[in-house]
Amino acid sequence: MSFLDSVRVIDVDARVHDGAHPVTHLTAHIDDDWGIVYSQGGVVFATMLRAAESTLARDDLQPVSANATFIRPVRCGPITLTVEVLRSGRSGAQVRILAHDPADDDPTPNVQATLVCAAFDPTFPTFDGLVSPFDASTPSPLDCVRAATDEDGHPTMAF
Repeated sequence: MSFLDSVRVIDVDARVHDGAHPVTHLTAHIDDDWGIVYSQGGVVFATMLRAAESTLARDDLQPVSANATFIRPVRCGPITLTVEVLRSGRSGAQVRILAHDPADDDPTPNVQATLVCAAFDPTFPTFDGLVSPFDASTPSPLDCVRAATDEDGHPTMAF
């Protein structure tokens, strides 16, 4: 099974408007091929972003920022997603996505993510030609601090 097939949203369970923001409840499935002990985090995150993209349904916007907080592992198999469009304006949108492992008894989400999208506008300022105020090149190995080692030459960590 391809990666894109593995991160598909398979069912829309409900669309609700709670008075503040529209909320969509979806079901997705992560194939066993994408797990070791649990689902790999990137696959879970990609599934969440695909759910956000399909819920937002704004072809005029591009993702500009996304982050995820992994609270507990997610098993391979079905996962439930709650997608809340926090803002959908003329040139941008913010979406919050919660992933729940239905086999997990804890009611809090296993993963929480946000996606920020914006419209591309060629008249926006760019950062082309800006010069870094410091040299960010890699230092010589001779200039690097050496870790302390034990008698066998293995690094030691002082905690």
